[in-house]
Amino acid sequence: GGETGTLSKLEEVRLSRGTLKLYDEANDATWVAPRADLAFRRTESGFVIAAKADVASGGDPWKMEASVTYRKHQKNFTANVAIENLIPANVADEIYAFSQFARLNTPMSGNFEIDADEGGGLTRIEGQVFAAAGQVNLPEYLANPIIIDEGTLRIRQVGSGKPFEILESSILMGGSRADLKGTIFPQKGEDGRVTAYGIDLTASNVSVDTQGTVKDPVFVDRVSFKGSFAIEAQRVDIEDLVVMAGSAGVRLRGVITGGEQSAGIKAAGRLRDVNSALLKKLWPPILAPKTRGWINENVVSGVVSDGLFEINFAPDELAKAQREKILPKNAVDLTFSMRDVRTRYFKDLPVLQGASGNAALK
Repeated sequence: GGETGTLSKLEEVRLSRGTLKLYDEANDATWVAPRADLAFRRTESGFVIAAKADVASGGDPWKMEASVTYRKHQKNFTANVAIENLIPANVADEIYAFSQFARLNTPMSGNFEIDADEGGGLTRIEGQVFAAAGQVNLPEYLANPIIIDEGTLRIRQVGSGKPFEILESSILMGGSRADLKGTIFPQKGEDGRVTAYGIDLTASNVSVDTQGTVKDPVFVDRVSFKGSFAIEAQRVDIEDLVVMAGSAGVRLRGVITGGEQSAGIKAAGRLRDVNSALLKKLWPPILAPKTRGWINENVVSGVVSDGLFEINFAPDELAKAQREKILPKNAVDLTFSMRDVRTRYFKDLPVLQGASGNAALK
């Protein structure tokens, strides 16, 4: 660390239009900067390194500027990093968890300040990222793209190995600004590499619309997610996913595992006092698609007083089911009760009102 070795004899170095390769050890991913400028300059208190680069990671290159200051008396580093027009979806394929769970297709710009000790151990990370208009592309069996108008994400980590805090963050979508807070826990293996990220995230005042439009969003009080994203194991664990709107709610847990053509999904959950408007927005396309379509077209209003569901697809089974239009045996198990239903049950007959009933689908 510090000024030992070759750097102790250099006063100033400049490199122009070079090619840099940046290795992300945590995710086993390599980013390439085909055009980069780098400058090193010695100062009385240490040295300063400045870099500017266009980084290629799929799609159009995004811009990065960074400056690193070393202070020999304090024996520490401070780095300032700025990014511009980074589209996370373009780098998601390099990181399994994000490529299988959610692809954020919106330009992001922001800056980070990073402190490190002389040995390179991180002591503080703090930054803020701004998201422009775009969308979150979820797997098509879960939902259509979710439209985002804009967003702000502020994160902070104090102390090596400590959780990342999500502070004073928000997303504007469907005409409503959802407030975000939570923590991200890096989980390291015996060799010191990050093997997974634990996530504990809560969003309040959320506009829910998984149909890919903002015409008729449904507002819920809270969406919370607790789980973990493994890296090398190609696995996403959903320990607890909750959507609450007053006393109505949906809760599920499950696991998503890797596959060559489609992910494996095993999940189970429960619904309680969910009105038809929210049900239509939350019902994933893969869960009893014919029943989902009938409810969307024919149920005007009503409440699911209680419901249970289980989904079980082995890796690559989902892709096969979508090609052949046939669900595997025991892949879906759904039971629910409805009350106060207003429905167009028969096309040429009057609307049926005040109906109730039970349904079971396997």
